[in-house]
Amino acid sequence: MFFRHKLGYSVLIRIPQFFLWIVLIHGICETTPVVWAARYDGKLTVVVLDDKTRQPLAARLELLDSRGRPVRIRAKNAVPHGAYLVFDGQVTLELRKGTYQFLIEAGPEYQTRPGHFVIERHAEDTTEVILRRHVDMKSEGWWAGDLDVHQKSKVLPLMMRAGGTTIAPYFNRENIQGKCKQEKLSSEPSVGPLLSLDYRRGGGLLLLGIGSSDQSYDVCALDKEDSTVKLLNQAHEAGDWAVALMPF
Repeated sequence: MFFRHKLGYSVLIRIPQFFLWIVLIHGICETTPVVWAARYDGKLTVVVLDDKTRQPLAARLELLDSRGRPVRIRAKNAVPHGAYLVFDGQVTLELRKGTYQFLIEAGPEYQTRPGHFVIERHAEDTTEVILRRHVDMKSEGWWAGDLDVHQKSKVLPLMMRAGGTTIAPYFNRENIQGKCKQEKLSSEPSVGPLLSLDYRRGGGLLLLGIGSSDQSYDVCALDKEDSTVKLLNQAHEAGDWAVALMPF
């Protein structure tokens, strides 16, 4: 099984009685000015299809104006995510007139397609973007996963499909330097194991309920001086995973 991380990479190491995934994260700081498209002059519907099956693909779209500045828009049935717009198969872009550049991707197994288009007044067009698949890892017995996903449960399945991710835990509880955050579990079917984050000290510890207990760890009940070893022992006894975020 392989796992990829959107900001870095992961390494599996073994210490007595525990398996720890060490996730090395490289921060990304966005300083490019952003243009929000408020009013619009024309529409363009983008349809993303698989090269062989011609079936719609969930995808991520990055949009730039003629000056190379990111353009962020709100579109029906699409989810804004940083500089990207995530959608399931097709999306209608309502834009001011002008020339735009785009980048469309559907995870690492598909090619990334750049392109450009022009919006004129009263335009209402549709274009198909065909993505060729380089490899099908699941057919070879491999699954892609992301262990550090901060998304609401109702949009997580779409984000996973657009990123080519099969496995992703659902963040349930977080303790960040004593400040606790707890998400209510959705009534929708779970897309992955529950995930708790203990970030009281210099680094973070992710606890994944993948064992027989499928539990969520109550990291919010921990004081600042409580030892992390207690959580590690609890995870080991339940057959769960502990993931150390660097630096720790």
